[in-house]
Amino acid sequence: MQIDQEEEYPPTLQNLIDQQSLKWIFVGGKGGVGKTTCSSSLALLLAQHRTSVLLVSTDPAHSISDAFDQKFTDQPTQVTGVPNLFAMEVKLNEKQTFGSLKPEIGDLLNRFLGSVPGIDEAMTFSILLDDVEKYGHDLIIFDTAPTGHTLKMLELPSVLRNVLDSGGMVGSIVKGVSSMVMQPEVKEDGTVVPGTVSDTSFNNFKNKIQRVVDRMSDTDTTTFVCVCIPEYLSLYETERMIQTLALNDIDVRNIIVNQIVVPDPEHVCKQCLSRRKMQNKYLGKIDTLYSEDFHIVRLPQLGNEVRGTDCLSQFKDMLLCSDNLQLPLLEVEHVAPQRPS
Repeated sequence: MQIDQEEEYPPTLQNLIDQQSLKWIFVGGKGGVGKTTCSSSLALLLAQHRTSVLLVSTDPAHSISDAFDQKFTDQPTQVTGVPNLFAMEVKLNEKQTFGSLKPEIGDLLNRFLGSVPGIDEAMTFSILLDDVEKYGHDLIIFDTAPTGHTLKMLELPSVLRNVLDSGGMVGSIVKGVSSMVMQPEVKEDGTVVPGTVSDTSFNNFKNKIQRVVDRMSDTDTTTFVCVCIPEYLSLYETERMIQTLALNDIDVRNIIVNQIVVPDPEHVCKQCLSRRKMQNKYLGKIDTLYSEDFHIVRLPQLGNEVRGTDCLSQFKDMLLCSDNLQLPLLEVEHVAPQRPS
């Protein structure tokens, strides 16, 4: 039987509510597309349907504190007025990159491993997953760094295959370099054995990343939400991200197209009409590329900034609306909270 496309992939994020097995949701996209607003609103939405939700910012330029108008740290902090929603901002570059291996390998080997593309992101992210999992939340949403940084993280499987095979070329180099920087062992008969990284330590190192790979590729528990705007560079980065996700067996089925201009016919604005005409070209490309396999949520360019829990709560309703481009548009009013004197 022919399934109607609109029924199979309705243009909302209701599917994220319905899939109760989800434990990890990653929200990513080019800088400046409204990724933090979308991830913060999604966190509020899912907090209505889950016992405990944690929103984690891994973007070096943290902005969820600005989005909620509340200061967050590197520890889970309850969002004011939402008892089961917590947020934290993580500085990944402050995490210990190579875990239990680092004390053994010395500065030279540490620099060698650090120069391998993607390995730093792989290890810091594996440590982050260990950290946030211990807090016991039943759903964790990641507001990720801009696309370029995120793509390195998404390439974990190829990093694992190409770098962490202790019997392969890079693994041999690691052991060779370690023999130069580690203290040799002198046996009882006077034989000198060059120092090397033990197989156990190397396997521990590899297993840390393998755990991340397994988690990321589990479609029952993990999915990725792409946020873009209808412009060339954003569409290009979205396609690059989706291709990378597909190559690494990471689930992605939701795209948020943000900041769509909706001209008001009663107040003609030539600039608005011109911009929407340009956007229509890319909206058409998005439909051609993704409408058969993705939920595409279309959000308008608003005349107000979305900031504070009340504003985000109004914005989140659009994530479940199939047509957000009708006038009058949502108008949100940000009221700054009273600061203690």
